[in-house]
Amino acid sequence: MPVEEGYPAYLGSRLAAFYERAGRVETFAGDHGSVTLIGAVSPPGGDFSEPVTSHTKEIIQTFWALSKELADARHYPAVDWLESFSGYVKSAAKWWAETVDPNWESARAEALDLLAASEELQRIVNLVGVEALSSEQRWTLEAAGLIKEGLLQQSATDEVDSFASPEKQYALLAALLDIYRHGMKLVKLGAPAGRLIQLPLLAQARRWKSQHGSDDLAALKARIVAIPDAFEPLLQEYAQNPSPLRGEGQGERVGAQAPGDSAS
Repeated sequence: MPVEEGYPAYLGSRLAAFYERAGRVETFAGDHGSVTLIGAVSPPGGDFSEPVTSHTKEIIQTFWALSKELADARHYPAVDWLESFSGYVKSAAKWWAETVDPNWESARAEALDLLAASEELQRIVNLVGVEALSSEQRWTLEAAGLIKEGLLQQSATDEVDSFASPEKQYALLAALLDIYRHGMKLVKLGAPAGRLIQLPLLAQARRWKSQHGSDDLAALKARIVAIPDAFEPLLQEYAQNPSPLRGEGQGERVGAQAPGDSAS
């Protein structure tokens, strides 16, 4: 489609004419069905702002953005959770509420907020190091990593992890968010993020997806029920002796201060 000098002026209308063929249909025999179009766009240099990609994103209702950075990090499927979007979330939420759990939509939104916050924190870490983060920020970063590895990353060669039913997907999502909330409660009481990160529960939660198949949800739910027990010793310690500052002494500061600044 490219011409000698840029793209033709009718690019947008041609793309729209192609994608408008998708939708609900009635056949000549009187039956009803649907036509789904899945297009692949490979922008030069991965630039999503180039004309074909930008016009496509304006027309379609669902977009899976493949990330070279995730692929290089061997995170598969390499679908960028921030660039990707769907215009059918409300419709999907209705199905999830009726079929799986009514809290799916709020859990999805909370996980996306957590992932977006971690991207901002990662930029700070790349500039000034993890020592510049407060305990709350370090725990947010760790919890987001837990969701990436324990839910979003999937192995097609793993007999168990290669498939996950909607029930298993939601169980994992709810469990990882529950871990995040318990940890954040402790951080607000003054527990250092470093102690939370050392909990064996975090390493175990990263393996749940490959240890429990969709037909083994009872065992997975038993692990989820036991999540509060892993935090109980720290909760008893810091509920009785809350720390006046949320940090880890000299190695961790309150807020996103640069190295050399002192916490007041």
